[in-house]
This record gives sequence, C-alpha cells and structure tokens, in this order.
Amino acid sequence: MLAYLTRIEDPGLVVLPTHRVLASSPLAADDLERALAAKFRVDRLPWTDAGMARLLERLSCGDTEATVRLGAAVAGADALWLLSAATTALPFPTSTPAVLRALDVTALHQVVLGGMLGLPIGERGGTPGLTYTQDATAALAAVERGGAAAAFFVPRTSLAALRAVSLAGLTMPEKSTYFHPKLLTGLVIYPLDGGG
Repeated sequence: MLAYLTRIEDPGLVVLPTHRVLASSPLAADDLERALAAKFRVDRLPWTDAGMARLLERLSCGDTEATVRLGAAVAGADALWLLSAATTALPFPTSTPAVLRALDVTALHQVVLGGMLGLPIGERGGTPGLTYTQDATAALAAVERGGAAAAFFVPRTSLAALRAVSLAGLTMPEKSTYFHPKLLTGLVIYPLDGGG
C-alpha cells in the first residue's frame, strides 16, 4: 500500500472536521432534546444562517480535554443545539480509555449515537443510515429538505489529541480526521504487470 509521511508539526497540516448525517432516528426531536439535556448543557441557537455560523464558531473555539462540544440540527426542532459537557460527567463505557474520552467525536459516537439512539457504533465498516461529510452546509440542508432526521456537527480533532491517541497505541473513532490538503492522485505510479 502506498503511504505518505509528513511531520505532525508541519504548519501546512490541517485536520478538518467530518460531520455526521443520520437518515432516521428512533427518537422524536423533543424526546431527543430531553435525553440530551440529561447529559449535556443544551444551548439553543436560532435555526438561521447566522445561528449556524454561530454554532460552528463556538465548536471551533478552544481545544480542551475537559469539555466536549457537539452541534445538532434535528428534524422537527425549532432551534439548532450546541451541546457541551465535562468529559468526567458523561457515561462512557468503562472500557473507553481516558485519551479517547477527551475526543468530541467519541462522545458523539458512544454517548449520543450508541447510547441514546442505540445505533451499532464502533464497528469498522460503517453504521447503517449514517453518512459523513466535511460540508456543514450540506449536512444542514439534508435535514432542512427532509432527506435526513438529524445532522451532528463536530469540532476538528486537534493535532495534540491525534498525537496522544497515537502514542497510546489506540485508534480513533471512524472518520475522526480529515487531513487537508489532500495529495493529488497519480503522484506515484507502480506497474503491476511485472514488465519494465
């Protein structure tokens, strides 16, 4: 397999967030909000372009291992939700190492999608009904046009968190990183026919 290596300290290396779009939900918007409010602080933002911009801005503010932050747009809700909670207050499975509990995306997968919604999260190969996108606007639009039950927005994974998980010898939840810029395809070509 081809691989490209770069220094993690390279100033040109950026990790962008990958948001989740859920096709259907077993919980109605009101029920999901109540379930979330039992574990997270839920700040309601207006379901407008300005509200969405504010949500993404607040997700991008400050990397901290002590607090997780998530955003949600749920069909049937009258506002966007900004979720925050101390990592120590969330009901992670006891088998989840501390370095993974510090990731916002782990809280989304294990506490919200797996715990509250009962989705089979954590199995490599994807979760039925869950798709991924780097485009927050497209994720929101899918909910607004009725093509999805919810969109969940995550902050970018910090390089410090990536380093900590790697040094611990662990793997991150699926689609935790989206490295940018991407290499051009066709940079290296290897003949497979054995000919010279």
